[in-house]
Amino acid sequence: MEIYQLLIILGVFFLIIEIFLTGFFAGSLAVGFFVAALGAYLGVSTSWQIFMFSVGALVAFFAVRPLINKYGYKASKGIKTNMESLPGRKAKVVEAIDAENESGRVAIDGDVWRARSEDGSDIPVNTTVEVVRTESIVLIVKPLK
Repeated sequence: MEIYQLLIILGVFFLIIEIFLTGFFAGSLAVGFFVAALGAYLGVSTSWQIFMFSVGALVAFFAVRPLINKYGYKASKGIKTNMESLPGRKAKVVEAIDAENESGRVAIDGDVWRARSEDGSDIPVNTTVEVVRTESIVLIVKPLK
């Protein structure tokens, strides 16, 4: 097996590692290995291959990584998930909300959450409510009219 083939295998290995890690560090090392493999294929000396690996990895880390951080992760901003997505949603009371005992539960999309009323009133079972906000893992709700 030729040295350039080993360097390509190392580059692929580091690309696989990059799938599981974030930050593009392993990815920049993979780029370095691919550049060094090109040098080995062209027959340059080992010291030049090391130099090409270093330059390739550094250029990828300092030039490509900022672009990935700026544009690659930008698409996920603004998408609300988990608890952030609950305010404004409608829910159904499955256990009466009792302000005095601070008990009660509501169901949203098959998930059951602890709930309290916004104004301290009692809300009976099967009432449709709107989630106003969250406090820790408790939903603050108000009945819909």
